Amino acid sequence: MFKRSFTFIEVVVVIGVISMLLPAIFGITFSIIKQQSRVYALAEVKRQGDYVLSVMENLIRNNALEIYAAYPFSSIKCNEEGGEWSSADGTDFIFKDKNGSDFNFAIANNQIASNSSSLNINNLLTSAKVVITTPDNFISCSKSTEFSSTLITVNFKVAYDTLSNDTAFSMNYKTKFKMLNY
Repeated sequence: MFKRSFTFIEVVVVIGVISMLLPAIFGITFSIIKQQSRVYALAEVKRQGDYVLSVMENLIRNNALEIYAAYPFSSIKCNEEGGEWSSADGTDFIFKDKNGSDFNFAIANNQIASNSSSLNINNLLTSAKVVITTPDNFISCSKSTEFSSTLITVNFKVAYDTLSNDTAFSMNYKTKFKMLNY
């Protein structure tokens, strides 16, 4: 009678093969997980950057009439021929709408917020997952002639906030658009 069982050499060979394949399988699995987290981070950066640009452009284009430097509203900026003005963080760049209410967009604590006097609120447009920085000026305006529309330029950088302070997941946003003439 023959007993069916594995020999010692067969067991050693199987254990050797498994011990060689296991690190490769774990390495592939961890690289897939790491790649998925990068894709998520880039998608989050793009989603929040696109959202901020969309909100800013729509609110400014559809509601803003005049631009002021600070309270009290004494001097209108970018209203004469060749007028240019910029702000590093947006706190001193205030828009006034047709109802007389004011609003602005500012960078505070690495987040972009929308401030409105008519609603008396301070809305964060970005979440804590991303960090906002400005390469140069956050918001600026220019006007070439007295009868031309004011050109608004928005410029910022969105980076994914990771524990290791890795800024590989970042995107620069810069756009120009015209305010409506009323």
